[in-house]
Amino acid sequence: MTRTILLATTALVALAFPAFADGKSGTRLTGLGDAGYTYFDADGGSLDNFHANGSALWSWSNKWNAQGNFTFDSFRDDPFGISAWKLGGAGFWRDANEGLLGGEIHYQAIDALFSVDGVDIRGRGELFLSDITLGAHLGYSTYDDLDGWQLGVYGSYYASPQLGLRLGLDYGNWDADIASPFNDFDTWSLDGEVEYLFPDCDTGIYAGLGFGASDDGTAGDSDFWRIGAGIRVHFGTDGSLMKRNREEPLRPVRTNFSF
Repeated sequence: MTRTILLATTALVALAFPAFADGKSGTRLTGLGDAGYTYFDADGGSLDNFHANGSALWSWSNKWNAQGNFTFDSFRDDPFGISAWKLGGAGFWRDANEGLLGGEIHYQAIDALFSVDGVDIRGRGELFLSDITLGAHLGYSTYDDLDGWQLGVYGSYYASPQLGLRLGLDYGNWDADIASPFNDFDTWSLDGEVEYLFPDCDTGIYAGLGFGASDDGTAGDSDFWRIGAGIRVHFGTDGSLMKRNREEPLRPVRTNFSF
């Protein structure tokens, strides 16, 4: 736990430094909370996923932002269970009329019959258009003897002040430091999500559907699909869903198993 706290604190201080260095005193605090369920089905079986995450964002008048994140996932395939979590933060520059550019770092761990941990480092950028947001991220992730690169692109279309549609495509290349023909594999997924923000309310509901595959270069390839739904709460912002999304914390990059 001490290691986790040190990593997260160091990341937040380092990433937020440009905002403090400018000497601006005006800050704004916003938040984003999310809880949901995802059903995941692959060739080898299925999983139930329950997840929750929370983020807090400090924004300065010079357009610099510092964000803290916590994400928890519980995977169930009775009688077995797996827990996964991340703790860290992000620092980025954002103009609500143009876009954003920044990076994030998280300490991450998985607990099951065994425990592994590692670090996830990622850069992210978004372009804001009149009623469309285009984004991309590139990251490097490690779990003890497993590491890999991930690339993703996504877009959001705001059909009305309360309704947003999101489509994302993700690719990953993973390498395991073990003597096995399956130590190198690729993953990809295509996901769609719709969110409805209740009028004059900070709360919205969302649902998503996704498809994907993993490819290890052998006959062991696997296809999967997933469907999920949840509730999302936007703190400290007001107005339309698009306006909130461009002022609040960045949404976490999810795994291939959940929304």
